[in-house]
Amino acid sequence: MIKLLLLADVNSPHTIKWATNLVKHNYKITIFTLSEIETKLFDNFTDIKVISHHFNSSTFLSNSGSFKKIKYLTVLSKLKNVINDFKPDIVHAHFASSYGLLGALTGFKNFVISLWGQDIMLFPTHSPIHKAIFKFNLSRAKVITATSKSMAEKLKDYSTKKAFIIPFGIDIDFFNILSTERPYNGSLVIGTVKNLEEKYGIDLLIKAFKEVKSINNGKDLKLLIVGKGSKEEELKKLSFELGIADDISFNGYVNPDEINKFHNYMDIEVYLSRAESFGVSIIEASS
Repeated sequence: MIKLLLLADVNSPHTIKWATNLVKHNYKITIFTLSEIETKLFDNFTDIKVISHHFNSSTFLSNSGSFKKIKYLTVLSKLKNVINDFKPDIVHAHFASSYGLLGALTGFKNFVISLWGQDIMLFPTHSPIHKAIFKFNLSRAKVITATSKSMAEKLKDYSTKKAFIIPFGIDIDFFNILSTERPYNGSLVIGTVKNLEEKYGIDLLIKAFKEVKSINNGKDLKLLIVGKGSKEEELKKLSFELGIADDISFNGYVNPDEINKFHNYMDIEVYLSRAESFGVSIIEASS
């Protein structure tokens, strides 16, 4: 049995996919996470253990250049204790900036970093210090993976190491049309499934929705927003200021096993990311 220590956001659907699938292939997994545990999907897996430090997840979802994130280094000694106790064969950090730095500082030999997107596209561009941290993290990794060709190409700016490309996939048997009853019956539902962060352009979607309502006076239109993030209160305030709050539903975090239901609630899905390297929600919606 291979012992795998994942350094990752426990609530991310990508983390959930990695852990629940690998455990079926003779892996024993510990997930070391900074976030509060919001998912219950690991409860039925005896070979998956989650160690959470209950930090406010908005700290890690917000601007990747924020030095407020430095407080995650306070858990470094605890991570080293977990490594001593669990004795993993592999330590795998998902996200090269925050979790990547934690993993790099452990000095663990079989250390893997997976690039997810803004960690390589945005984080090292904020300052020379951010760039130096990022390059240090990569230098400590024995293996680097990337979720898209664009990220693998971008890696050449920071490392001579080659990335193994492992795209984020979806289960097309799960993401399909459902016959379940939809809320907002009779309404035309526009929606999106994204973290509520600046780079995903949810503010643009809300403003565009206002314009669509203005030129379609009398039509029953609803906007369904699925996701959480540091911009939630700001976006809710914007919807009130534009006078369309009654027609917008903020649904917050949704467990991955319920996401397809929300895709099915929507007639039109809109994704207005200011920056993105691989849009999994778009693939789910297409399926």
